[in-house]
Amino acid sequence: MIGFAPDAQAQRVWSFALFAIWLIYFVVINLNGLWAYVGVPHISPIFADLGAILQSSDCDLRGFDAYAINSCTSASAVHVYGRDWLLLNRFGLMAQHQYILGAALDFLFMVTSVWVIKPASFREFALCCIIVFSPAMSLGLERANNDLVIFIMTAISATL
Repeated sequence: MIGFAPDAQAQRVWSFALFAIWLIYFVVINLNGLWAYVGVPHISPIFADLGAILQSSDCDLRGFDAYAINSCTSASAVHVYGRDWLLLNRFGLMAQHQYILGAALDFLFMVTSVWVIKPASFREFALCCIIVFSPAMSLGLERANNDLVIFIMTAISATL
């Protein structure tokens, strides 16, 4: 119905349900190594994209050129993102923080996503489940991709 304001209580209930089920889904998929079954080509260790950025940041701090092939990173990879990502070490964020930072980033992304979409009915909840359980969303979470940071920042800035 056009102009109908959703019930705030229903939004809270459906949003909490979506977040809880999404979090359980992520934990179960990860703990049981079921990534391939949900369409995600798993890279070990988990949060690999975040790990690559943190390793490049560490290499930059030690004087290596992160944009050149070198043996500083575990995969001898070249940094493919902007220079700002190399400043993470200035905030005390190092490769050793990959797992805790990846889990925190995924958690914040999930909270922000649910906060943005706010399902208010079972129909909206079901549609949101299709979206959040998609391979693309699962891949972003599995890798702790830096696009999650951009989404969080965009969502927060949109409310200001």
